Amino acid sequence: MIVDPLLVPIPKDFLARKDHREFFERLIRTVDQLRQRTGGTTDEVAETGTRETYPWIIDDPIQETINLNSQTNAEEVHYHFDSPFRVFNAVSTNTIYTANNWDWINAKNGSSIILPAYPEVNSEVIIRNGDGSLIGLKGNGRLINGSSTGELRRKGTCIKFKYFIDDNEWFAI
Repeated sequence: MIVDPLLVPIPKDFLARKDHREFFERLIRTVDQLRQRTGGTTDEVAETGTRETYPWIIDDPIQETINLNSQTNAEEVHYHFDSPFRVFNAVSTNTIYTANNWDWINAKNGSSIILPAYPEVNSEVIIRNGDGSLIGLKGNGRLINGSSTGELRRKGTCIKFKYFIDDNEWFAI
């Protein structure tokens, strides 16, 4: 079924001048021809059968299950993955606190956060300023973005620190 692209009306102001009308008619027809040459409204993205289980690339699935949906008669593919992502531990503190690998810390009352002494490879720590006080950060023998200390000043500021073993340093990301 071919639909005339000019079914969408051109605004009256453009119709008043012949050269404007011709320009927009040609532009609309050109766009429509390009759309038709590239598959029209049918493409892999629009197909309901094409979908990703995860928006990021991870290792091969451990298990793949293919089922036939009895209502739609369509194949459904289900994958099982072991996630490489860790779960963070939620911690609130208002004193000096030595972080553990994979801590999500809500720091308040001018607390001081000391990053882990023995971080795991690719370890992460998230620190949030919970009340707007000056939160001190210490690298515990390692640098934090090139410095041995740091601070969070604004309420609600949240920074994720990732440990890179090659540099033996914490980086804010």
